[in-house]
Amino acid sequence: MKLVVQVKLLPDAATASALRETLTLCNRAANQVSRAAFTTGTTGMQALQRLTYTAVKQLGVSAQPALQCIRKTAGAYATLRANSAAGNYGSAGSNRRERVEAEPIRFGKDAAQPFDDRRAGIPVAHVDPRYTSQQCSRCGHTSRKNRPDQATFVCTSCGFAEHADVNAARNIAARADAGWAVSHAADDAAEPTPARRE
Repeated sequence: MKLVVQVKLLPDAATASALRETLTLCNRAANQVSRAAFTTGTTGMQALQRLTYTAVKQLGVSAQPALQCIRKTAGAYATLRANSAAGNYGSAGSNRRERVEAEPIRFGKDAAQPFDDRRAGIPVAHVDPRYTSQQCSRCGHTSRKNRPDQATFVCTSCGFAEHADVNAARNIAARADAGWAVSHAADDAAEPTPARRE
């Protein structure tokens, strides 16, 4: 089972500034890669990496973000080709299609490495995912027989039926809630109780 966790960063002012500078640099790098791809007609990931990696590194972008910028650019050109082939920009020779294909793809502000600063402050809970797909989210009964097939969950104890992924997601959410409560109980107990006025 693949688990997806939403994470929020809580950077201090110095880290937030460094992050913003990195995003700006990555955006500039992706636009540079895009111009090179357009000029040379090189849009495949590996060929584009061979063509642009050194230049992107010379901008001051470290290895992983450099590869990510190149990958995003190659992906953007693949999407452009697919949309053109599907006629989403009009038929061949139409004004709109010619306009779209006449210049390099440009990445909007922060589009090369998306970063959403609304994500600051979300708590992250680590959850043990074992048996979440076999456990009933209603009664807690766990059995392999609860999964008659990949997509279906039917509890052999209480009869509760649900899509298997939805049932597992409910179990993960419940475990996260329980884990969060336990991990913060000590913190809550340690906080001084405000003095009551009589």
